[in-house]
Amino acid sequence: MIVGFQYTAMTITGAFHLGIGVLCFIISMVGYSTKLYRYMGDWNLSVATSTPAFIISLWVILVGIFGILAGLKSNTELQTRRMKITYMVLAILSACLFAIAGISVFAFHATLVKLNGYHNLYPLFCVGSFAMFVEFVMAIVSSSICCCCSQTKSSVVVVQQNQATEFMNPSINS
Repeated sequence: MIVGFQYTAMTITGAFHLGIGVLCFIISMVGYSTKLYRYMGDWNLSVATSTPAFIISLWVILVGIFGILAGLKSNTELQTRRMKITYMVLAILSACLFAIAGISVFAFHATLVKLNGYHNLYPLFCVGSFAMFVEFVMAIVSSSICCCCSQTKSSVVVVQQNQATEFMNPSINS
């Protein structure tokens, strides 16, 4: 156990990521059930929009699992540091790539559902888009907790010396 490490914050943010991921996973499964076809051709739009949402929700679930594992107090100090770095990298990638893509995919699917007459499912995909916005915010909070708020105490003391010293000029002695 590391003194000064925010175990509870890691566990709570990991649980939020896991909950958001499960919610988006369920919404993406509902997205597979909608039958949206392009007018000219047989390309299934519901599969094309639900598959990225499915992959993104699995990523968010993975981030949540690593967040919960980073918050375990039973890990050794080396395991805790590795899990903290892994959780921070996954949260940063989630904020930079996956949350923004999730917002776009769920909003696009909501638009397609609204245009094709599935008016009852429109709010569900809007909730999915909002959940991905919450994931975006939570990913930023999680990565900042990993980076800034959970410093480990080190036993190394650095002393800065700002005193004038004499230097021997090698050109004078030649």
